Amino acid sequence: MQDDEAIERAAIHKAAALHNLGWETGAGATIWARAISGLLERHEAVRDGMGQQIALEEWERLHSTALLLVVAIDQVLLFERRVRKLTGDAELAKARARFDAVGPRAEAVRDLVAHLDEYAIGAGRRQTGHDGPPITDPYLSTQVWWGVDDGVPQGTVLSLGAEDLNLRTAANAAIALAEVTDRVRAKNLQRAEVEANEAFRRTWGADEANL
Repeated sequence: MQDDEAIERAAIHKAAALHNLGWETGAGATIWARAISGLLERHEAVRDGMGQQIALEEWERLHSTALLLVVAIDQVLLFERRVRKLTGDAELAKARARFDAVGPRAEAVRDLVAHLDEYAIGAGRRQTGHDGPPITDPYLSTQVWWGVDDGVPQGTVLSLGAEDLNLRTAANAAIALAEVTDRVRAKNLQRAEVEANEAFRRTWGADEANL
């Protein structure tokens, strides 16, 4: 009975954890993917509407949406990592590898964005030798630029320190990763719920009619 009780507790914990990592609780990879989609649309609309004379509000929106995109992309990566740790799912590992192939430094960029108040005055961990790779520039600031191919604007690149991130490429890859993350989460949530019910019946001698 003790073994069945332990299995039951583990399955219940896993089911609860997977549920709380999902859109049902107002968070999760799917929710952040929705944020990414909206932010990318807003960012590129502001960018593409800018003329020769850039208004202050346009400048602010261009940079604020770029920074928020970096944060939202990183949130998808965090939820993916947590779901993968709970499930050990091979499909999810491959999906993360596909993201890393196009946005390998996304987390590093997010770290700079989150601590830009420190990096802007030379007090960031990578500037003071407490983390790596080192950054020698004592005053970091964001740079936003993009190319044009046959008159069509390409993805915006956010440059910060020695790090670059193509926002459109990383955003689309994160949205694709979020879809796999939530599909894997839902599949394993259903499995954990079944395992918890089976362990409960074994432990307490209950049948399905009494559950």
